[in-house]
Amino acid sequence: MIKKVFLTLCLLCSFALKSQNVESRIVKLINKCDVFTLDKEYPVVKDSLTPVNKWCVKALLDLNFNRMTDARISIDTLLSNYQSELGVANSRKFIFYSGYVLGELGLYRKGAELLKSFLDEVGPTVSTVEMDQHKKIYNFCYAFRNEKAPEIYRPLKDIELPVEFIEQTSVFSGVVTGNRLFVPVKIHGKSYRFLFDTGANYCAVPERIAREVGIRTLVDSVMVFGVKDSHGHKVGILDSISMGDIMYKNGLFVVTNAKLDSDSAFYSLCDGYVGLNFMRAIGEMIFYPNENRMVLPYKQTDLPIIGRNMTINDDRNVLVQAFTNDKPLLFHLDTGSTLTIFNYPYYLKNKEWFGSNPIKVSMRSSGVGGKVSYEICKSPEFSLKIGDLSFKLADMPTVIDPNKDETPTGDGVMGLDFFMPFSKVIMNFDKMFVEFKK
Repeated sequence: MIKKVFLTLCLLCSFALKSQNVESRIVKLINKCDVFTLDKEYPVVKDSLTPVNKWCVKALLDLNFNRMTDARISIDTLLSNYQSELGVANSRKFIFYSGYVLGELGLYRKGAELLKSFLDEVGPTVSTVEMDQHKKIYNFCYAFRNEKAPEIYRPLKDIELPVEFIEQTSVFSGVVTGNRLFVPVKIHGKSYRFLFDTGANYCAVPERIAREVGIRTLVDSVMVFGVKDSHGHKVGILDSISMGDIMYKNGLFVVTNAKLDSDSAFYSLCDGYVGLNFMRAIGEMIFYPNENRMVLPYKQTDLPIIGRNMTINDDRNVLVQAFTNDKPLLFHLDTGSTLTIFNYPYYLKNKEWFGSNPIKVSMRSSGVGGKVSYEICKSPEFSLKIGDLSFKLADMPTVIDPNKDETPTGDGVMGLDFFMPFSKVIMNFDKMFVEFKK
């Protein structure tokens, strides 16, 4: 479980919108960060919105639902036609988003040129925080300005691959704590075993593999956010990596300085990580945990009637919407984690509820950056609904120490243990949904 973050976005702006009735409701949904409700209501009300508000919501949805090509058009439309209505502050924010989107699309030179022009123009008139945000993404785009955009090549057929759900044994107690998901990849014709990790923004390898496969590093001393934040990692380009007959070219790779020991997420079984950049390029992955196989379908699964239930937030965390007694929950989908766990903010919101089960248990985690130990509570039984599937859960670990909370996003982490009871799990990064089948 690692997360590489080059920058921090604030995708949900506070727009100064002149609105009533429908528009006032849309503004409230924006300020509540409720992109799932916005996604359902926008198609119905978009023709009732003023043009600037319509394009603001469209850009927000494109950014949150992984539609980077559409986001580029939405943001360009706003900046070309509605800067006066946006105002200076929001125009600057959308220039930042535009640079970010260009970087995500691999149009690094265009992103660098846009942000350089902005920085030269505004100079000291912006706040230090805003300047730092723009500089981070500018430096990223500038470092890769001479590189080609990532590309995906695949045959017009389904790809089926064997996968391994391998039990993870605690380095502290020797007790089996869960499973890790390994998938086969090939680099330059040689086979490797990679951890399938939705918690990693980019594919990652340790230095020994980077040297072996010839990754060209272009950025030094980046921070990786894992079990503990750690510095001194690098980022580079790999010419190609394959999963079955699918080839991903010019992809970004984090090169970690982690060693293959018990304090590292790179255990001896693992040569690297398949990260979100590769997954998003593939589009859809279907897992059959009971059969130890996965399918990368050529024809994707239709979007369920209930609509999208997955989004990617400003820190590039994949969030899944669930419900308990019609109350929405957000889980960080992290297949690099063995454990599903509620975080400290969730504990605070439900402290009285947890009082009915005050038993505390010690827990330890290890990964990139080191190891941590902390106390947890276990939740009482509760109902959970994801998509159209309802079921019961009990004894969910819940972080009760704010200083030991590794998952401040949403209400907690949905780890790989959540996959294991199901016969089929569909993850689609084009249509942005996850579906579990009994």
